[in-house]
Amino acid sequence: MAIVYQQILSMVYRYVDKINYKSEYAQRHALKNFSVNMLNNLNLNEITTELLEAVENAIHTTHSSMMIWNEEKHCFTVLKTTVQLRSWDISFTNDHPVIKWFNSNTNNECLSREMMATLPFFKSMWESERRAISDLNIEVIVPIKSRTGLAGIMLLSQKENNVPYTLSDFDLLSSLGATCGVAIDNA
Repeated sequence: MAIVYQQILSMVYRYVDKINYKSEYAQRHALKNFSVNMLNNLNLNEITTELLEAVENAIHTTHSSMMIWNEEKHCFTVLKTTVQLRSWDISFTNDHPVIKWFNSNTNNECLSREMMATLPFFKSMWESERRAISDLNIEVIVPIKSRTGLAGIMLLSQKENNVPYTLSDFDLLSSLGATCGVAIDNA
């Protein structure tokens, strides 16, 4: 009887958690699934697909894309996107202010559109660079860092229903970026 009661009680607790902490539960579940799937994956295409799916499931963005360093072009270019109909013709060279900012910061902090508009570091951005980010409706840029440095960049649009990004969202994105950085480095 005690074993059955314990199982029922455990199911009730999980159900109550899902109801009361719906967004946090979805974020924790997405992070857990992504981490498990990345443990032994060495396929870069699968890694980026899993990452973008995890972000969309946890954060509910309208679209997102993943940029990886392109050795031939000597810049970060879009490898994968969730919206195929839209042109993601954007690239960042090593001297781009966004790349310089990520390389100069040792933490895995996300970069929001508001930060780019207000931080003095980004006053040197060309109008064309600002327009490229604005035209794609990019709200948040997430660094994907590994042992060797910046392995990639994730570009995220606004969330569904224009809900603003929260600190919890930024924490989750930073965790996903750190987890993915090691996987990309290994791939």
